Amino acid sequence: MSKEGSPPRKTDGPPEAKPERAKEPADPAAEESDHPAVEFGIAAIGEDDSAYLLRRTSPATIYVVSPAGEVTRTLKIDAGNKGLMPVALQVAEKELLIMFSDSTQHLIIAANPNTGEVQREYIGGNELGAAFGCYTDGEFYFVTADKGLLAISRAAPR
Repeated sequence: MSKEGSPPRKTDGPPEAKPERAKEPADPAAEESDHPAVEFGIAAIGEDDSAYLLRRTSPATIYVVSPAGEVTRTLKIDAGNKGLMPVALQVAEKELLIMFSDSTQHLIIAANPNTGEVQREYIGGNELGAAFGCYTDGEFYFVTADKGLLAISRAAPR
């Protein structure tokens, strides 16, 4: 009401702007996918057909997802050095093998896939290459480069 008791009159100007409500993301997981921990994540299938999903975090976080799509457990594997980040994952011979790396070394941790308990650790230099091919019969195979060509390198614990 104006001072004279009559309602305020409308002007021909632009309508008042209404404050916008914050928009909820349609899919919260979609926004999370821009995160490096998800972007550089790795998946492997275990002997029990469960998917092991590795997030690139320190310590490494691994979600075990059943064939029905349920997260059955979450494992945390610590490399013991914040500079080492998980770069590869294998599930072989009833073990979970996680390769951690920085600019100077690689660390491979063999862990129990049910509990995450560390069984063994292997340390190697950058000559191993960053691509962890496979693990079988106690030997590791890596994809490396040799004179501009791809090569397979075999490494065994001493």
